[in-house]
Amino acid sequence: DLNRALSLLGHVLSQSRTTGVSLVMALTTQTLGLAYARALLDEGMPASRLYKALFDFLSAGKGLTSRPWGEAVNSWARAANMWTSSELKDACEILLRADISLKDTRSSSDEQALTSLILELCERRKSVTAKRY
Repeated sequence: DLNRALSLLGHVLSQSRTTGVSLVMALTTQTLGLAYARALLDEGMPASRLYKALFDFLSAGKGLTSRPWGEAVNSWARAANMWTSSELKDACEILLRADISLKDTRSSSDEQALTSLILELCERRKSVTAKRY
């Protein structure tokens, strides 16, 4: 939800110890979790085994989820069918560009970089979803 994401950005960035880089790290963990879930499902893993496999994946990488791991894993398992592998690959590339931009000292502010990230992710998702229907 583009409008909701943009309206929440300033509030989220105002939280203590929250930076553009930490948000991109958390979003990247979420996206990689979704991509792993999608890959497991594409390989034929039964949904009943998905939670454990995703929890093991998260435990191995000690990923930053910005929420309890069980909650993150449950959301990945529920949402994996809403994405294609290609969409998730594109999202990872967009997140990588945002991470590089945020770490570039000549870059814009965190809020500007994250606004661009949100716009690009939402626009990409919107155009891919429209092509499906």
